[in-house]
Amino acid sequence: MAAKSFLLGTGLPGVGLLDSVVFSKVKDATGGKLRICLNGGGPIAKDTQRFISMSIAPMIGGYGLTETAAMGALTDPLCWTDEALGEIPGSVEVKLVDFPDAGYHAKNNPPQGEIWIRGPPVTGGYLDLEKETKESFTDDGWFKTGDIGEFDHKGQLRIIDRKKNLVKTLNGEYIALEKLESVYRSAEVVANICVYAATDKNKPIAIIVPAEPALKKLGSENGCSGESIEQLVHDEKLQGVVLKQLQDAGRKGGLQGIEIIDGVVMSDEEWTPQNGLTTSAQKLNRKGILEKYKKEVGEAYKKSS
Repeated sequence: MAAKSFLLGTGLPGVGLLDSVVFSKVKDATGGKLRICLNGGGPIAKDTQRFISMSIAPMIGGYGLTETAAMGALTDPLCWTDEALGEIPGSVEVKLVDFPDAGYHAKNNPPQGEIWIRGPPVTGGYLDLEKETKESFTDDGWFKTGDIGEFDHKGQLRIIDRKKNLVKTLNGEYIALEKLESVYRSAEVVANICVYAATDKNKPIAIIVPAEPALKKLGSENGCSGESIEQLVHDEKLQGVVLKQLQDAGRKGGLQGIEIIDGVVMSDEEWTPQNGLTTSAQKLNRKGILEKYKKEVGEAYKKSS
């Protein structure tokens, strides 16, 4: 992986040899004919995107919303990058609008702000919902996505926040929940994660669905009692080990002090649309998750203080 990444970055020959000798075995596991992968459902860990792109086929990113008929941004497979979602399709125009409360301004370098989209694919409003339509659409056709983005030096769009997932903590600083989740998701023990930040606390708490094999391995290595995931998630010693692993992942991912989690809650139940903890598009139902683990989150905050 390191050799292929180096060769691609420098333009030196040898990529074909690595593909035929090493990566062909990985490609065969997906049928051997996959040329491009597309991720458009939500953020994906960079390590995952890079692994798939290097070992199987370029994984490109797409961005759009139901209201914009999926138009927003799309990576050009011939100009692959894991640093941005890509360029703006010709059917729409995109602009960034200041969100001063969190320090996002179109005059920043790089330009930052709430993403507004306009064009033929954008709907005219919500049926029979006049109030919601006025809140989300301007008179001259712009749709306010609620997403915070920035343009890189190539004009490619990158999503960096979401307005409703920006939480102002006790120290007056904003925490971006989705950004934190994308970083902490790189920890081996995490299968799914929801970061919660209370407005009367300084630091956030992570609620995770642990990856069972990784959790059992950690439990075995640290002499924790219990064999089933239902037992392990309640082991206080193991909770401390998992918390440290997540904190290390946060620091490695470049998070600031106020973004490092202060506690962790582990779930013994997978989050699915059937139990109401994710949507049908596999996005987190934050309200439902917090309601279900409200007691455990309170206990985690007590331990941290």
